[in-house]
Amino acid sequence: MQKFPKNLIAFIAVVLLVGGILLIQNSQEDQEDKPIKIGVLSILSGDGAAWGENAKKEFDLAVNEINSEDGFKKRQIQLVYEDTAGDPKKAVSGFKKLTEVDHVEAVLGPLSQTEVSAVAPIVSNTPVVIPSYAPLHNRPDPKN
Repeated sequence: MQKFPKNLIAFIAVVLLVGGILLIQNSQEDQEDKPIKIGVLSILSGDGAAWGENAKKEFDLAVNEINSEDGFKKRQIQLVYEDTAGDPKKAVSGFKKLTEVDHVEAVLGPLSQTEVSAVAPIVSNTPVVIPSYAPLHNRPDPKN
């Protein structure tokens, strides 16, 4: 039996997210030179920093692997990180910054259930992949 690499979940999440972005975009010719910007809400400081740093390493490894093979449909992926410090308020402000200032095309995270509960009500048109479990009753819009 083959052993799966530790970063398989991160790799699958990034590939699915990027694939969805490319399917949604209307004009790929205009976008061909621009990187695909994906925001990441992660706990990079505070009590959960070890968990967040591990997630960051997995996302970076997955993106480096995709980019080293000529990107995704010839477009490079660029990750933009925001530190939530495990704080729901910082997760909300980080999400707003990623979507309104950095203009990311999608978001990975946040990581903790309390952060997910805080960010979920403000998610609208931006695809979001949460690499941790959040119960259905904590997701006001389960299709995103």
